[in-house]
Amino acid sequence: MSGVLIAILLGRNRLSSIQRFIANRLEDLCSWTGHYAEKAVSDTQLRRILRGVDWQKYNELNAAHFNLTIEQVSGEEWVGLDGKELRGSLERDESGDKAKRGEVVVNAVRHKDSQVVGQTYYRGDKESEKIAVRELLHKGLSKKSITLDALHCDPETTALIEQGGGRYIVQAKANQAELMEELHLSMGFLPALHQFSEVDKAHGRIEIREAELFDIQGGDFEQRWQSSGIRALIKVQRHFIEVKTGKEQNQTSLYISNQAIDKQSSSMAEGLFHAIRGHWAIEADNYVRDVLFLEDRTPTPKGNLSRSLAAIRSFAIQALRKTGAKSLKAKMEQLMDCPQKLAETLQAMGFFT
Repeated sequence: MSGVLIAILLGRNRLSSIQRFIANRLEDLCSWTGHYAEKAVSDTQLRRILRGVDWQKYNELNAAHFNLTIEQVSGEEWVGLDGKELRGSLERDESGDKAKRGEVVVNAVRHKDSQVVGQTYYRGDKESEKIAVRELLHKGLSKKSITLDALHCDPETTALIEQGGGRYIVQAKANQAELMEELHLSMGFLPALHQFSEVDKAHGRIEIREAELFDIQGGDFEQRWQSSGIRALIKVQRHFIEVKTGKEQNQTSLYISNQAIDKQSSSMAEGLFHAIRGHWAIEADNYVRDVLFLEDRTPTPKGNLSRSLAAIRSFAIQALRKTGAKSLKAKMEQLMDCPQKLAETLQAMGFFT
C-alpha cells in the first residue's frame, strides 16, 4: 500500500504504471518503509490486494495521521459536502456501451484549507447521494457548519443538521415549487438586512458577486420544513465577463440557512456570504483529483478498486497540502525531480526516521 501511495505522489495513475514503479523502485521502497520484500507484487496480485482493501479503515488511518477527524473541526468552521463521480469506474455492458453511472466519492471538505475531514462512497446506479451525505452527518457532521448544493435541499437532511445543533447553508432547488414561491414572496415584501459585493479576476474572466440577506423566520413554509429551522435567505447574483471576448453571463441563486441574522450583526451575515463562496472551492479539490491525479481517466471498473484508489489519492492530496506548497503540481514535479526532497517529504510523513 505504501508503494501505491508513493507511486501516486510521483504522478503514476494507471495500475500497470503503479506496479512497474513498485518493481523498478523496490529497493528504495524497502529502504523508505523499513520492510523487506524479495520481489515486487505482480500486476494481478496488486489488483487483488486493492480489491481487498477496507477503505473505511484506510480513511480512518488517513484522518488519524493528519489529525483531520470530524471531531477536530470546530463548530464555526464551514465544511462542504459534495459528490464526485469516479468516471474510471464506469463499466461497459454487453453491447460495449458505458454505463451512465459508476462509483461516486462523497467528500467532506473543510473550506479554510480544502482538507478532507470525512469521506464515503456509493454506487451511482443503485444508491443515493442523499443517503451517503446523511451517513456522514450521522458521524458527527450534523453538529458542524455545513454547506450543500441544491441536490440536498431536502427537509430530512436540513432537519438532521438543525436537530443536531449544527448550521447549514443549502442552495434552494428550482423544482421545489412551494419553497421557491415562499422565498420569492419573502424577497418581494421584506427588506434586505445586509448587502455585500466582491469582485474577482481569474482564469481570463471577471466575476462580480452581489448578495442580499433576508430574515425569513416568519415564513409560511410547508409542514415538512418545520423541523429545519429556516431562518435566513441569501440571494446571490453572479455576473461574469470574459476579458478577451467581452461576453457576459448572469446567474442568480437562492440559499436557505438555519443561521439567524439581524440588522446589527453584519459579521455573521457576511460569514454566510463567504461560506457560499467557500463551497464553490470544493470544485478546486475535484480539479486536483482529475487534472493532477487523472482520476476520471484511470480505468478501475471492478469491485472495490475505485474506492481503494480514491482513498489513497485522498491521502496523497492531504500529504501534498501538508507541505504548505502553493502549487500542488509544482510540488509533485519537485518530488519527481529531486530525490532529496522526496526523502524529506516521506520522512515528514513518517515513512522512516
